[in-house]
Amino acid sequence: MYLRDTNIILEFLLDQTKADEVEQLFLHIPSEHLYRSEFSLYSIGLVLLRRKLYDSFLSFIEDLLITGGVGLVRLSVEDIKTAFVKH
Repeated sequence: MYLRDTNIILEFLLDQTKADEVEQLFLHIPSEHLYRSEFSLYSIGLVLLRRKLYDSFLSFIEDLLITGGVGLVRLSVEDIKTAFVKH
């Protein structure tokens, strides 16, 4: 299981410097092993919507989450509490 960081996705979606490296990463890891947190999904949405990249956000949802098989993880309040206690 790989939980992908928001910035990695944004690097690709915004066609930034390392977008090609991110694309290669996605091509080498089967999508059923990739996961995204709900928080990350909302963060990506906010960044893209602020830039008026509505179609990019809809494509991201369709390509990765709906048809691409990338999992979506929801953290409960207890999960968050446990993470903070461990640090």
